Amino acid sequence: MNITRRMVALDAGRCTRCGLCVERFGDYCISQLNGLPVIDYHICNICQKCVAICPSQAILVNNTAPEKIDSAIILKSGDLLALLARRRSTKIFKEKELSENTLKSIIDVSKYAPNQNKNIDIIVITDREIVDHIDTSALNLYRRV
Repeated sequence: MNITRRMVALDAGRCTRCGLCVERFGDYCISQLNGLPVIDYHICNICQKCVAICPSQAILVNNTAPEKIDSAIILKSGDLLALLARRRSTKIFKEKELSENTLKSIIDVSKYAPNQNKNIDIIVITDREIVDHIDTSALNLYRRV
């Protein structure tokens, strides 16, 4: 398959072989060959989580590396959409529950996340056990197909 037809691809020259993506997705869509990650395009659902966790920006989206933003940005009116279009994810997460207002705000702007379907309904599941069960069930279902 031609690299330009793949939405997510590895830039081997940028890859530091840290193994973070293989460690996180090794049971699913990324394996390792000769120290480099290999994306299984039959399983990859283009979630771009591997892009978000790659510390060397070696996993590209549409042949473009994500922009690394190291410091806080003060946005002017109208700049938010441009930022969302080029940003992939926050890389540092806190073990802290979100307020209902914050969660609603995130849901309201989530239609701008990298996604092909802008007409989506969002269901928020906060129970970690249920989330893990859904994730495992979905993977097992895929592997049976």
